[in-house]
Amino acid sequence: MRIGDNNQSSIRRGIGLAIAALLSFTSASVCRADDEKTNFTTVGAMKAFLPEGKVPGKATGGLPFSIVLTDSGKTISGNTFALKLPGTEKSVQVTFLGLMYSDGHLTGQVQIKDTAGSSIEGLRLDIESATETYKAKDAQGLEVIKTRSQNVSLASPLLFGDLKEEEENAPVSFSAGPLSFAPETTQIAVHGKLSGLLYVQSLSFPEASSGGQIDLDAKGRIYLSSVGGNQVARMDNDGKNVVVAAKLPDGCIGMAVNPKTGEIAANCTNHQKIFLFTAGGDDKGSIGEAQGLDNYAHWQRYDANGVLWSTVNSTLVKFGPDGKAVFKLTKAGEYDLDGDSAFDVTADGTIYTLANKTLFRISPDGKTARRIAIGPGGKLGQLSEPKSCRVDANGDVYVSEDRSEALKQAARISVFDREGNFVRAFGRGAQTPLADYPDTYYAGQIYEPADIAFGPAGRVYLSCSRKAENGAYVMVFQRF
Repeated sequence: MRIGDNNQSSIRRGIGLAIAALLSFTSASVCRADDEKTNFTTVGAMKAFLPEGKVPGKATGGLPFSIVLTDSGKTISGNTFALKLPGTEKSVQVTFLGLMYSDGHLTGQVQIKDTAGSSIEGLRLDIESATETYKAKDAQGLEVIKTRSQNVSLASPLLFGDLKEEEENAPVSFSAGPLSFAPETTQIAVHGKLSGLLYVQSLSFPEASSGGQIDLDAKGRIYLSSVGGNQVARMDNDGKNVVVAAKLPDGCIGMAVNPKTGEIAANCTNHQKIFLFTAGGDDKGSIGEAQGLDNYAHWQRYDANGVLWSTVNSTLVKFGPDGKAVFKLTKAGEYDLDGDSAFDVTADGTIYTLANKTLFRISPDGKTARRIAIGPGGKLGQLSEPKSCRVDANGDVYVSEDRSEALKQAARISVFDREGNFVRAFGRGAQTPLADYPDTYYAGQIYEPADIAFGPAGRVYLSCSRKAENGAYVMVFQRF
């Protein structure tokens, strides 16, 4: 929804740009100081924060807006937008300052204000296309109005980090082009989008003693492994109806839910088995020595086809219907896998796994491994203390990263596209930490993340622990 228009004279454009340039310089200087001190936030062109040679990935989804240029670019309409968030009546305010068209480019400043009633995180702004409206003649020589596309973009997507409620960033400069006015052009609408995540809530799991592996079933119910509780706990996606979905003989380490059947696979300490349960929690047997499982299992995943995978000691194993291994992987590139090598598998069998603080994409046959992100490092696109990885329905890879004192790096979730290009990072909850961080932190800020899962309607679920509080928590974010 557009809630304001901007029709500026050339004098006002010049004044606006001068002020905006000063604000941009100040904002960039403060941002660099904060980044060097805490690695807490990044605001500005994405390329400036990526490792050398890396390019930004493409963002999926987003809240659209359009800036309209008429009179050969002398008049520009649309400077303030209230972009409505999905699942709520709340919105995000996007304001453009000092808009001007010159030499085939739309330039100015952009400012984001969080009016969503909760923190909005991992914010990025993209300009993706333009629609030119022009006068033409039809076959009978009559004047008609037609449209055609123009290829316009930013030199780099703009990042705004995380904002707490009612927080706004200092204006950030941008230049979008190329744009071209022909004699027959009546207007050009420049189309962009703002994308990120809204922090929704944290759900307490008192039955689970610590953040463990997380999964969701086809009904959207949340499952969490509990070491202290010797169980797989389950609750509705609103945090209600907490029950024991499966009981194990010792502390539950890993767990996964079959998306096809709702059946549960879980493993626990002191038992070299993977225990299988029906959707109702009844015993369905196990995978153990009789099927060739000769060591302790850790991470569990079902792929989209209902096939079970697990890390067994230092080997990633794919199990057949009879519980016997049909595929084994012991290395990611030059690195050996181990029990802590979190992983996920896409429907076509592509494997994403963590090894030696590096994220790999491995071909379904296991023969080709490509490094996607390398650590330790605090830059965007690098990994600090990676704990888990998960692939969403769009093919984006989410990596949970714990806090690193050595890097002065706050915990975060880094997101990469299927090509391994960086898309966004979120989980800080605001632009700067609280004064007593890490002893205090925002409600929307991640602390000690464990695992990631995805639910319906673009929801992201993160299992984690909260400092000085008993039990596990599930943080819920809404993608937009």
